[in-house]
Amino acid sequence: MRLLVDDADSIHTGEYKCNSDGLYSQRVVVVTENMIETNEDYPGMGKILIPGEPLVLQCNTSECPHCTVVWFKDGKQMLSIPNQKQLDVALNATIVVQSKIKLEKFDASSVVVEGSPLEIFCNAKGAPMPFIKWFIGEQEIFDVDERVKILDHDGLKRGKLYIEEANFDDRNHYTCEAYNQLDSVNTTVFYTNQGQTCCIVAFSWYLC
Repeated sequence: MRLLVDDADSIHTGEYKCNSDGLYSQRVVVVTENMIETNEDYPGMGKILIPGEPLVLQCNTSECPHCTVVWFKDGKQMLSIPNQKQLDVALNATIVVQSKIKLEKFDASSVVVEGSPLEIFCNAKGAPMPFIKWFIGEQEIFDVDERVKILDHDGLKRGKLYIEEANFDDRNHYTCEAYNQLDSVNTTVFYTNQGQTCCIVAFSWYLC
């Protein structure tokens, strides 16, 4: 014996039960593929996280009110909604959470002793992982520069600018720019030398 529904639609989802004249019965749960609706900012594009603001993720299972909702992050279970019966059916939906960039700002200015190393760290976080560009003044610095080294730092590619021995000519504005598919931010510091060269007063140079 079979039950046939021509041109089935979402209204035909639910629990069906067949009984024989005896003591045995069997139930069948019918669901649709798109039964779970998420609160993605853009369908299929995930949720955008803004650092410092609440993150709210939702899975709407209104078409299956008796289904158990279980949350996973990176494949590991987080929590479940109690007091709900679990049916013999697996429903799932994935929300990809992406984040705008959080960039630690530089001080407006700083001093390095002449002949000492000059190290600047670009502390940027985001998802996807930010890409980093470095500028000295208006000029972008690439990995092939012989004196100025761009190194990885704390899991971030190109997250550190390094000059082994700073000199008078290294006084300048240093800018870190972090960017990904969602965002682009930057921060700038003005470095000057201290020692046998010169000092800085209100961004004007004088002999010491």
